[in-house]
Amino acid sequence: MKTVMLVDGRNFVYRSHFAHKELKTSTGEPTSVLFGSLNGLLSLTKRVPGVPIVFVWDGGGRTWRHKLLAPPIGELKDRVRVPETWLDKRVMGSLDYLKNVRPKEPGEKKPEGYKAHREMDAKGIESRRVAVEQIPELIKALNLIGIRNYQIKNLEGDDLIGLMTWKILSDKIFENVIIHSTDTDFYQLLKYDGVQVMAGGEGMPFIDAKQVLVEQGISVSDWVRYRALVGDKTDNIPQLWAGLGPVRCRALLKAGFDASVVDPDKIPERAWSMFMMMVRDAVDRREVWKMVRRNYTACRIVTKSDFPLFPEDVKEKVSELCGTLEKVDLIRQEWGEKEYREFGEWLVMKEMPYLRGRMDEFTSMML
Repeated sequence: MKTVMLVDGRNFVYRSHFAHKELKTSTGEPTSVLFGSLNGLLSLTKRVPGVPIVFVWDGGGRTWRHKLLAPPIGELKDRVRVPETWLDKRVMGSLDYLKNVRPKEPGEKKPEGYKAHREMDAKGIESRRVAVEQIPELIKALNLIGIRNYQIKNLEGDDLIGLMTWKILSDKIFENVIIHSTDTDFYQLLKYDGVQVMAGGEGMPFIDAKQVLVEQGISVSDWVRYRALVGDKTDNIPQLWAGLGPVRCRALLKAGFDASVVDPDKIPERAWSMFMMMVRDAVDRREVWKMVRRNYTACRIVTKSDFPLFPEDVKEKVSELCGTLEKVDLIRQEWGEKEYREFGEWLVMKEMPYLRGRMDEFTSMML
């Protein structure tokens, strides 16, 4: 037993929900997450037989990123120079066309802050609410079949996966860690020997550092620097300015524009001139660098428990979990006759006869 799998719980839940979102019991109780996740779990065990599977969850509440990215945010893209010549206007118009910019409605407000855009879509809110409300029942079922679940209040699951991955590898609890998620943020952890990412979808492909370089044109060691420039729409981490897309970001990285550097004076002048050519000259270099560094920090997945932006209560809980983490805390718990009976009754209550008929597979999963 040399490998452990850490599952990004919320990512797994959302994929299960949207694949089976019409499923309900005869009384109208949604079971999309319950059915989809347990069915998906059986598929995972066939894909990685003999590998312990651990679910890692968002802890809920506001995290250090919410504070870091709290509005008001003065974005560089709001200070892009006004087109002066005919050519300037054509270039800016082409950029807007390629981005498929939708004109704002009168009085419409732009969502600001970390993941704030997710609070603006009423239909999306309802769908996510239905999914999230099933998580406690799913955790109950996972506990019944011996699957470990971890979460820490006010800490994102991404960071907890990063912390656990570092602990597992540095203490040699396991030799390899597979992270199961479609979230590309985890590409940055591929720089550690022994880490692989397994995305969802047909075939559940494994992703390593070489594949990221070939498909994205970015090395995993540069992944956070790249995301700091291009932004992250899924988490509402802002793009620094409108014309800064993947191609230009790669050029900036190649020129030496390194968002991990604390002192902006250490950035090569050629890289600065490339970066600032669409921004008004009046913008102060150090003011710009605060925005770049903020994005860089927000895009990083935390791997060390002494991370300075953690609140004290989060630091204590992280130290408590990671300081005592051992192999026995990650492998599946034994499944006795009592749990077997309770899980079977639970499946009947949730009206999932298909999974009830696969009880032998859940049993063999524990062997």
